[in-house]
Amino acid sequence: MTTANEIITKLGGNERTGMCRCPAHDDQNPSLHVSNGRKGVVVRCHAGCSQENVIAALRQHGLWSKTSHKVPLRLPGDTDTNRTERTARKLLDAAEKSTERPNAYLQGRGIKRSPPTLKLVGRGIMSAITGTKLPAMIAPITNKEGQIVAAHVTYLTADAKKNAVGKNGNVRRMYGKVAGELVVLKEPDPEKPFILGEGIETVLSAMQISGFPGGAATSAGNMEKLRLPNAAEYIIAADNDPPGLKGAAAFAGRLRLEGRTVRVAIPKSKGLDWNDVLQSDEAGARWQAALDADKGEKPTERMSALEEFKFMKLAFPEREPLLEPWLRRPGLAMIHAPRGEGKTWFGLVVAKSVADGQDLLGWRCPASARVLYVEGELPGQSVQGRLNKFPLSPRGKLHILCRDTYLLRGKTMPDLGDSDGRQELDRIIKQCRADVVIIDTISTMVRSGVENDAESWAPIQEWLLSHRWQGRSIIVMHHSGKSGQQRGTSKREDVMDTIIKLKKQPEASTETESAVDLTFEKSRDFYGQEAEPLRLWFSIKDGLATWRAEPMRDVQAEKVREMLKAGMKQKDIAREMDVTAGRISQIAKEIRERGEGNVTSRLGRRHRVRERAKL
Repeated sequence: MTTANEIITKLGGNERTGMCRCPAHDDQNPSLHVSNGRKGVVVRCHAGCSQENVIAALRQHGLWSKTSHKVPLRLPGDTDTNRTERTARKLLDAAEKSTERPNAYLQGRGIKRSPPTLKLVGRGIMSAITGTKLPAMIAPITNKEGQIVAAHVTYLTADAKKNAVGKNGNVRRMYGKVAGELVVLKEPDPEKPFILGEGIETVLSAMQISGFPGGAATSAGNMEKLRLPNAAEYIIAADNDPPGLKGAAAFAGRLRLEGRTVRVAIPKSKGLDWNDVLQSDEAGARWQAALDADKGEKPTERMSALEEFKFMKLAFPEREPLLEPWLRRPGLAMIHAPRGEGKTWFGLVVAKSVADGQDLLGWRCPASARVLYVEGELPGQSVQGRLNKFPLSPRGKLHILCRDTYLLRGKTMPDLGDSDGRQELDRIIKQCRADVVIIDTISTMVRSGVENDAESWAPIQEWLLSHRWQGRSIIVMHHSGKSGQQRGTSKREDVMDTIIKLKKQPEASTETESAVDLTFEKSRDFYGQEAEPLRLWFSIKDGLATWRAEPMRDVQAEKVREMLKAGMKQKDIAREMDVTAGRISQIAKEIRERGEGNVTSRLGRRHRVRERAKL
């Protein structure tokens, strides 16, 4: 079987972005995107080649086979840290090779459809792997990032039609790193409820009744630890027995403490689960009655402080790196600069890097994310002209919202200063399923209220915080004031995780490159060398926007070295560069230690005395 990574590698592409040269045309600029979809390898040529032509060309290169439609079920990495992970890998490999599904078993439980991830593995193979001579239903257990980390095994009778029964009931086993992870039976939709339950059969039954996606925790103990995907709300499909009711109540309490909307659906009769309900009359009505019994309201009326051990059990949204270290999801960032000094160019290269999953200026981008770029200043044609200076992003990864697109339809762009405008942008963000929203600029998107008034900023701040809680990153582009700080109320800075200042340096710019200094004015989650300022260089080469960077420390050292060579004293250099004399002394010492020239003779008198005293 040919995988997406094998195709990308053979065609000289980038595995991180999934982009490579299309074999169906003379592709000088990589335009083919290859990925592993839910049902197999997915190919799309952004230059316009049809999927049929691309697949035919891949076949000619020996890169496409009849089994390329299969998605591999494997643990990430090549090494196993313990025996249970080795067993999990063998089970998942066996499931990948199997062409059978547990249809007879599931249909015997009233479940009409088997998800494509569930596989039936025969007793001979199971005996060789686990020592148990019974067929089994294998389900991959995935983490929040979508990686397969473990295997869930349901042993069946010899005819694969019923549960195998042991001394303690049905025989089930788990192999690999299970804690906090989920058997995803249908991918979550952020705009729909997501069903959670203990067993695979229970959740599949609730999914069939309701039509909602869902996942199984595999055990009551694991349910409390689950790392959940984003969803509009969560429905716990509980068993109506003491352990099931207790576990569901505890889990629902945890979710409500985290501010999530949750309902608990409990079968009316004691001792029943949702698979029992599925096989009875009026299953849909019984499901609706169970939901109506729990309105799912958040307990916001009365809040209280939590004991430390309870607080430590809360599962807050994890922060995933997008451009490490300064941009994480969820998170809030501000980028400000004077007018005409590169804000939009910088904002666009950030958007492109995140959408394409590409590293930028030494900042690591582990994976791509969906980006919405909200342009409130530039005319539509100017936005198109700038986007033309970048390669096209994979389809669905980058969306643009521009003022002129509203004007073309006789409408005005949303005003984030009022609730209607915020609701309109909320609708678009959900429509795009955006992970990152870049607002360029906040001053043009907030047209009501007073810019330097903290009270006018308060509702916008709450809106930003609500999106951070929902798992998004918002980057606010803004203008610098005459003081060099961001313009308007300093209240804007309070909730930001990162604040970046850009300042053009005309004296360092050349005919072909613009020099821009980047300074981290706020770095909540990083420090030291990671937060040091950078000198950026921007140019248009061969029709494409190009950025490069070097540490400001190196730029300053070179400038100091040249001034010292010219015979300037350190105090004059400090005045010229607008830094402290102590900093200049430190740089001069570093230059001497690197052997980049004898600068001792050019020290001021006080510093010469200090150097002799050290000797």
